Amino acid sequence: GNASATVGTVAFGATGTVGRLDVQATDNLTVDAFALSIKGGAGALSAAVAVATLSGATQASAAPTGAIGASGINISATGNHVVKSQAPNIAVGGLALGGTVAVSSNGRSTFATFAGNGSSGVSSGGAVTVVATGANLAWARTPGGGGGGISVSVLVPKATVSGATRAQLDGKITSSPSVTVQALGRNTADATVLMANIAAFGKIAERHPGLRLIVDHFGFAAMAL
Repeated sequence: GNASATVGTVAFGATGTVGRLDVQATDNLTVDAFALSIKGGAGALSAAVAVATLSGATQASAAPTGAIGASGINISATGNHVVKSQAPNIAVGGLALGGTVAVSSNGRSTFATFAGNGSSGVSSGGAVTVVATGANLAWARTPGGGGGGISVSVLVPKATVSGATRAQLDGKITSSPSVTVQALGRNTADATVLMANIAAFGKIAERHPGLRLIVDHFGFAAMAL
């Protein structure tokens, strides 16, 4: 769901002074997913998929009319959104085949809006600020390890960020000493394969465009897109 703070088209100051209008929404949200693949012995086969997704929005909005006093109008939305997925893969002995997929998708947005407030607008004796601050992280890990025999593991992490950070002024301000509209966004998508193995013999590495394949004879194999 959404985290919202909203003031609609409301008239201020008709019967007395309103010194300040402050509308704030703050959202700190983390989503985790974990899946484990373990295989051992001759002819073992396993797979695991960890999927973590986040959508919706952190939003603050107001559409004031009338008059606000010297402390002004502040509309701010702050969103810290984290999505993590992890799918470890362990392969031991014999001929073991398996794969793990970790998918993190962060589509949560952060919006601060001074909405349309009609033809009369609003006057403010202080500053008007509309600020959206969003930090979105998508983090995916597929650690893998193996030893002995022949083991093959396919490790695929995927991390995407699609959420927006937006500050918007649509309403009418008839007077104010200053108006600030600011959007501050920090988005990070991090997908990593971590590999460790114990092998009786050497390692053969092959490279192809867009694909990394590492094969250990009597050890470990991993593939990352």
